[in-house]
Amino acid sequence: WRQGHMLLVAFFAYGSLSLLWAPDFLSGLGSLWQWAILLMAFWYGAKQETLEPLFVGLGYGLLASLPVVFFQDIGYHIVPFGDKAGLFFSPVILGAIAALVFVGLMIYERFGLALGIFPFFFISGNRAAVLAIGMGAFSFIYKESKEWALIPLFVGLVIVLMMNKPYTPHIQIWLETFYNLTFFGHGVGSFEQLTGLGRVEHAHNDLLELIYLFGLGAIP
Repeated sequence: WRQGHMLLVAFFAYGSLSLLWAPDFLSGLGSLWQWAILLMAFWYGAKQETLEPLFVGLGYGLLASLPVVFFQDIGYHIVPFGDKAGLFFSPVILGAIAALVFVGLMIYERFGLALGIFPFFFISGNRAAVLAIGMGAFSFIYKESKEWALIPLFVGLVIVLMMNKPYTPHIQIWLETFYNLTFFGHGVGSFEQLTGLGRVEHAHNDLLELIYLFGLGAIP
């Protein structure tokens, strides 16, 4: 096995062990199953010669949400869940998936399909997705021109700063998470138990949330 595979297995093993001190065993078990799905997806992807068919399929799948998102944006909710989220439950999830698929399609030069899912970033209002696209374009162009590569990154930062969404709730979550960090972490599936913030599912900062959950176990 490659070193990266071993690190992922070690991380999953520590996550499984953290069920022993997680505040809610059943919630932790559910979260651990989600981590197992991610681990299997990584293992499957590493065995493929190319991921182009996967990204193309995901791209066409996302296009099915485009008319739904359009009607949601103008005030017609044709599905009983989500707000500007298409067939997804959350615009945050929609934006994150669209960003991942967009970068994959750009890598495989499927520019037409990538252009079709581009509107999702602005309709969903997901700042992280817009910034991810800027960073992806930076990496894509950097091989050809270091100077030109800075342009999409700069544009992404400007768009994020122009989005009229408050940062205060995220800062509060980050501070509360930081103040509650422990050496071994609170255990898998424990973030919703974070005190002082009510029901918060995620830290909106992957690294900080991983350290909160797993402590030193997040190092891999």
